[in-house]
Amino acid sequence: MGQPRQISLALALAAFVWLAYVTLRFQPRDPAHAIAPQGEAQATAATGTEPPSRASTVRSMVDTPQSPAATARAPRVLLECKVVGMRPTPGGLQLTLTRGIPAQLVSERTIDGDGVFELDLSEALQGAVTQDVLSVGLVGAGHLSTDAAPKLRDDGSASGDTVYFAELNARPIERTLRGRLVDDAGEPITGIALSACIEFVAASEGPRPDDGYASVSPDRNGRFEMPLASDAAGQLSAIAWGFRARSRALRSDELGDIELGDFALSRGALISGTATGKTATWPRDSVVLAMALEAPARDDLSFRFLQSRDGVLHHALLAAPIGQDGSLVLAGLEPDFPY
Repeated sequence: MGQPRQISLALALAAFVWLAYVTLRFQPRDPAHAIAPQGEAQATAATGTEPPSRASTVRSMVDTPQSPAATARAPRVLLECKVVGMRPTPGGLQLTLTRGIPAQLVSERTIDGDGVFELDLSEALQGAVTQDVLSVGLVGAGHLSTDAAPKLRDDGSASGDTVYFAELNARPIERTLRGRLVDDAGEPITGIALSACIEFVAASEGPRPDDGYASVSPDRNGRFEMPLASDAAGQLSAIAWGFRARSRALRSDELGDIELGDFALSRGALISGTATGKTATWPRDSVVLAMALEAPARDDLSFRFLQSRDGVLHHALLAAPIGQDGSLVLAGLEPDFPY
C-alpha cells in the first residue's frame, strides 16, 4: 500500500512542475505585445526592431497638430491701401483709419514708402462693417495731410473675407507762403471777425487736382502760413469783407519758403446809410448784401470771388451788418464795378 501512494505523489509533483514550466515559458514579457498583428511581426523580423505599441500610436495621433487646410479659417476684414507720390521722410508718415461720426480711431501705423500694403482689421472692427463711415488719413513732416474714404472691393461672398480698398496721394510740400494781412493803416485784419482768407488757385490743373487750390485764414495778429503741394504757377488772392480783394501772381520757380511781408488791403468804396422797414428796430444778425451782377467764370472758385475781364479776382458777394437802428456801412466795393 505504501509504494503506490509514493508513485502517485511523484506523478502529481511532476505534472505540477511541467505545468509551471509551460506557463512561465509562454508568458509574454510585455503586455502591450501580447497580441501582435501579423504586419508588426513581419516588420520585427525584417528590421530587428520592436514595432510601436498601440498605446504609443494612439498617443502620437492625438499630439500631432492638424494641418492648416484641415482647420476652418475665420472670415477677416482687410484694408488694402495704395500710397503714391510719397517723398522719403525720416520717421515715415502716419496712416490712420477712423470709423463713424464723430470719428473714432480704429488703427494706425507708420509707413515709409510708396506701394500697396494690407491691414488686417478683423479684431479692431469686430467683423465686417458696411454701414459705418470709414476714413483713411495720411499725415507727416514735409507732406500735407490727405484722406480718402475706403471703398468695398469684395463683400466676402467668394473668399469669406471683407476687403476694402483706398488710394492715397501723398502730397509733398513744395512751397510755404508766409505773411501778414493788414489794412491801409498797417493794422492786422483777422479772419474771425471779417471772414478774411488767403487763397491760391493754380493756373493749370496738375496730376493731383487737390494741389491746385488751397485756402487759409489769418490769426488774431493777421499772420498766415500756407503750405502748398503745388509747384505750378498760379494766383494768390486775399479777401476780407469790408475790404477790396488783392491778388498776386505766383511763378512756378518760386519754391521753398516765401516771405510775403505785409499784404495790405484797402477799404475801397463805401456805402453808408440807414435801412428802413416796417418796424423801427431791426433784428439782430441782420445784414445787407452786395452781389456782383456777373456770374463767376469758374465753379470751383469761392463764392466770394468773381473772375473779371481784367484777369483779377473780385468779390462776388459783400456783406455788412445792419444795426438795430438800421444804420449800415458797406465797404470794399470797387468803383465802376456793377453790384
